[in-house]
Amino acid sequence: KVHSSTDWENAPYEEIPQALIHAAVAIEDKRFYEHQGVDWITTVKACFFMFFGNGDRGGSTITQQTVKLISGQDEHSTSRKVQEWFSAMQLEQNLSKDEILELYINLAPMGNNYVGVQAAAMNYFGKNASELTLPECALIAGLPKSPSYYNPLRESGRRNAQRRMRTILGKMYELGMITEEEYEEALNTELEFKQRSTDRTSTINS
Repeated sequence: KVHSSTDWENAPYEEIPQALIHAAVAIEDKRFYEHQGVDWITTVKACFFMFFGNGDRGGSTITQQTVKLISGQDEHSTSRKVQEWFSAMQLEQNLSKDEILELYINLAPMGNNYVGVQAAAMNYFGKNASELTLPECALIAGLPKSPSYYNPLRESGRRNAQRRMRTILGKMYELGMITEEEYEEALNTELEFKQRSTDRTSTINS
């Protein structure tokens, strides 16, 4: 579901940079290609921490997050969470991993009423999704977790987003998705933010 007030444009899977796909998997669901919709390892850990009073309710796979993005509902009860598990496993039976990733990357909230990678690419970097660089991909992949906290249009949000970008690049390197050279180059790249609605360009060292 995409609300009428949002800025959204679909990006076909073949136009989504592999770096963005890898970044999303690295930070959101590193066992994405191994599970059938639910990562029981992280789910059990999340339940354990919740049971002992830790507020961290992590454990949602990219597939589960996609189910929530499609339905517009977030789980607020045990029964809703169980329903989400079954829906995620059903989605895995009906769609390929690439199709699920395409949905997730196109429906994920990117802040400022922007939805999906194409809107984020155009409004934060003034370019199409297919033209995004590695560090730009890593920054965009980090936005859906908390779009307001990582809002690139605010100074504090931009700093937060770039910290998360560095974390994501580190995870990509640890998982063998990028080389040490690519990792170091991305860390030392100066990101150039350019909003589509204006000609103003702002540069901040990452």
